[in-house]
Amino acid sequence: MKRKFTLTLLLCLSMFAGRVMAGEYIMLIGSSVADSSVEQILTEAGYTVYRGTGTYTGILSQEKLDSLNKAALVIFSRNGSSAAHGDGSSTPGIVEQWADVEAPILSLSVWIMRSNRWQWINSTTTACLQSDTIYITETGADHPIFTNISLVNGGIPFTQPGITRNESTPVVPELTTNSNIKILAVDSKTDDQRVAIAEWEAGVEFYSGSAVPSSTRMFLAISEGDNCKQETIRPNVMSAFNGTDQGKQLLLNSVAYLMGKPIINNVKKVTNNNLSLFPNPASEYLVLSNLKSTVNYKIINVNGAVVLKGQTTGRINVSSLPSGLYMIVTDNALSGKFLKQ
Repeated sequence: MKRKFTLTLLLCLSMFAGRVMAGEYIMLIGSSVADSSVEQILTEAGYTVYRGTGTYTGILSQEKLDSLNKAALVIFSRNGSSAAHGDGSSTPGIVEQWADVEAPILSLSVWIMRSNRWQWINSTTTACLQSDTIYITETGADHPIFTNISLVNGGIPFTQPGITRNESTPVVPELTTNSNIKILAVDSKTDDQRVAIAEWEAGVEFYSGSAVPSSTRMFLAISEGDNCKQETIRPNVMSAFNGTDQGKQLLLNSVAYLMGKPIINNVKKVTNNNLSLFPNPASEYLVLSNLKSTVNYKIINVNGAVVLKGQTTGRINVSSLPSGLYMIVTDNALSGKFLKQ
């Protein structure tokens, strides 16, 4: 039985490696809890996601550049210091290195886009979204990413009220003057607006005197940061993403748009007794994303023995478990299977 599990695991890994070589994967650069939430949303929608955790810093090796260029999409979210990934003010070649990446890039972090980093925007100012709702601009009115998005009182419910605010940048003259930026959505209808979603066209300077992107670039303000974080206890990993169903759909729409895929409604609510487990296979931690409260759990091996038990709000350390197939059950009648690698 153990040999069968090992062969299954090797088959899964070889299939994943084949897809990576085929360039059908999304490269996600980041290692925070919020990044895991983004990864989960993407994998549940059927995408293959490769984590470039903590390694895509400074001037990159040719191997790492190749892994970016072969990706169907690169998603960047803040992972530690943005300067480590690209300090354009002090490291020659950083700006050009990232501008030359052939794959489209979706940034969830405003920090890396500033004029002293990757130079997507002619500003170093950051701010927090002021509202839980965002509004489509005239520029964004007919944009494909708003497919399957419903307006509520003229706006889009974007983040869960009262949990946190997301990082962005104010709409100021230096941001838009002689700039390639297309602001698709903002956080208010007042003059004091912050960018919620923006796009940059390939082959045109980000702004006068800046670099020229090799492919489309987009910003989606779903990354929380120190300036915006509120001291709120989050019941599970999904709330760290801080997205409503509309916010999650906007993420999926943006990904499909940048990858040239059809945009469909992929946000589904859990309506059965199955646990949503992530990642699967798991190596260190297993995330139970659809919990609404603290639960007692048991992890059972193929021989029916309980090998791990305790309480969780959604994240379990499974690093001590031997490789193999397991079932997890909770005291509120939820269950699921996962592979430990």
